[in-house]
Amino acid sequence: KGVSSFQQRGITFREMEEYEAALADFNRAIELQPNFAWPLLLGRGITFREMEEYDVALADFNRAIELEPKGASNFQQRGITFREMEEYEAALADFNRAIELEPKWASNFAERGINYREMEEFKVALIDFNHAIELQPSFAWPLLRERGITFREMEEYNAALADFNRAIELQPKGASNFRERGVTY
Repeated sequence: KGVSSFQQRGITFREMEEYEAALADFNRAIELQPNFAWPLLLGRGITFREMEEYDVALADFNRAIELEPKGASNFQQRGITFREMEEYEAALADFNRAIELEPKWASNFAERGINYREMEEFKVALIDFNHAIELQPSFAWPLLRERGITFREMEEYNAALADFNRAIELQPKGASNFRERGVTY
């Protein structure tokens, strides 16, 4: 089996929450391709983060950044990890760097918007969500959901409901959109 096969199977195992199997595949892929390991370290780091093994996840993301310092995904994923650890300033620095590297990726702005929301900087969060929606209008429903959550936390319930309703129109099978709308009512 090649590196790509181990990587893809590792991702699949992670999505199935079979973390040990995922780690075994990522480890094997890294062994096979040590000179181009940063995407594999990224995948393994995400797996460790989902296991809430944040220090090990950060070590993988740090190594990925050393190997590929212009990889926006490396900074984005490390930022998500810092955010989950409630280290919001460190997360913000990583999201800013990801945006510098890839200013047209809606996900970079969305992740920074979530971080600002966690910091209770709601108006700045809305700016990021609006920009993300502008960058990715064809896949706006998750962004509308995040913006709706922000409006709800600002107690702007009509704006929140409008976003959740629009998200439901765009993705009628998205259970999280219905859940968030229900919480808002």
